[in-house]
Amino acid sequence: WSPTSGLDNALVPNPKATINQSQKYRVKEYDENGCTDTLSVFANVIGPLPLKDWDTTLVVGDFAKIPVTKNSLYSFVWLPKEGLSCIDCNYPVVKPLSDIVYKLNVTDVKGCFNNNYSFAITVKPETFVKMPTAFTPNGDGSNDFLVVKGWGIKELLSFQVFNRWGEMVYDSQNLEEGWDGKFKGISQNSDVYVFKVKVKNWREEELYSEGQVNLFY
Repeated sequence: WSPTSGLDNALVPNPKATINQSQKYRVKEYDENGCTDTLSVFANVIGPLPLKDWDTTLVVGDFAKIPVTKNSLYSFVWLPKEGLSCIDCNYPVVKPLSDIVYKLNVTDVKGCFNNNYSFAITVKPETFVKMPTAFTPNGDGSNDFLVVKGWGIKELLSFQVFNRWGEMVYDSQNLEEGWDGKFKGISQNSDVYVFKVKVKNWREEELYSEGQVNLFY
């Protein structure tokens, strides 16, 4: 046998090869009459698939493609199987209604290795903005702030409040904050105010909402 690297015995018909990468060997045979023949043997090394744990976020109703490609040299076992468009194809498609983690066990056909991977999908609700019709910034700890509420909001791009003369009395881009009914540190009168809200959802779409809110004490 040649080359001899990786072989436990290069002078026997069936040597054992221990190699880290695929290798082509040549073997020269002799019969009792002195005739020779040369054959080639390719020892193919199967390594783990180049997979890694993966996660993504989508809005309910959308789908995701799990970045897995099928290969006949490997055996796949999915858990759960439900919800997958297929279990033996490239990039299986899922359309979950809630958060889910798919587990994938991969082994080679010879049973040399056994690897596990996780594919986590976070599902955000459909986007809408819901604003109150009134708030009471009287300091009693109940409904003291006018805040942007809703579902599926990834980012607040703009939240503005205007008085009846069109003067802007509040402006923010922070979902955690709200209007306390003051302008330049002065409590505003009980009245009807106009709000304008622009948000971004998990599809990177911008949504706009405008309406009126009553301020009273």
